[in-house]
Amino acid sequence: MIIHTPIFLKFPSQSGNDIFHYISLLSEFNETLNITNGNILFDCEDIQFIRPFGINLLSAMIFYHLQHGNKVLIKGTKDSSVHKYLLDQGFFQEFNIEQEHVTSMPRSTSVALRRLEGVDGTYLDNIANWLNFNGDIPLRVAQDLVSISLLEAINNVFDHSQSSIGCYISAQAYHKQNQLSLSILDFGIGLLNSLKPFYPDIEDDVEAINKAVLEGVSSKRKLEKRVRGVGLTNISGFLKNRGSMGIISYKGYWFQNHEGTINTRMLSCPLKGTCVNLYIDKQSILDISDMGEEVWGE
Repeated sequence: MIIHTPIFLKFPSQSGNDIFHYISLLSEFNETLNITNGNILFDCEDIQFIRPFGINLLSAMIFYHLQHGNKVLIKGTKDSSVHKYLLDQGFFQEFNIEQEHVTSMPRSTSVALRRLEGVDGTYLDNIANWLNFNGDIPLRVAQDLVSISLLEAINNVFDHSQSSIGCYISAQAYHKQNQLSLSILDFGIGLLNSLKPFYPDIEDDVEAINKAVLEGVSSKRKLEKRVRGVGLTNISGFLKNRGSMGIISYKGYWFQNHEGTINTRMLSCPLKGTCVNLYIDKQSILDISDMGEEVWGE
């Protein structure tokens, strides 16, 4: 569908990690999915703060429309600190947007925005080093968390999500809140569509997330002798009493709080893909000098 009239997609002033702030935006974006050779304007003028999920979502939406031959315009934020943060995170470099008279300064508190089309060992090392530096997590434990669990979660994108954009990843440490936040987002077919052929009893997106997390399954596990699908299960186990974890897949919303209590609900508008948001409580990590294999689950 070709539309020549510019379409405006406005980001909320609080572009944090809360999916419920984006419902209106998601509805408007979903209506643009079949547009080609159109003009899409991303209105970021009112953004007062933005967190990893917000950066990933903005970047994925922009890349999707560029990929589909649309002309993308960005109305930048009026907030200079947000603008500088996006610059330092590599957002403008990702889309070759020139920023005159402003210098990018990579931050030790961040893992810069990256679109992955496959596993990138160097980038995963950056995440492990970030966890070690900002969370005082022993480097070996940080490397295990990345290689045992996070790598599996990323592999899921390339194994079964069929995401045309790959996935976007970014992370930020919030030392005043004693929290580390990392987000992974794809625009793939979602957990329900990928698992349904192998687990036909799954009825909705929430059930699909529960299946993927609580039982450690994947769409390839039944096809391979080696165990697959343990990434989300391991992360869930690691974060009990150490942080929280949120997963959105189409209309499914799943959240595990610090104590391990799980809350789920169906969204009124789908995120057409899957997002995993991790929140590590720095204060809950500080007293742990060594972690054995028992931290990766029950």
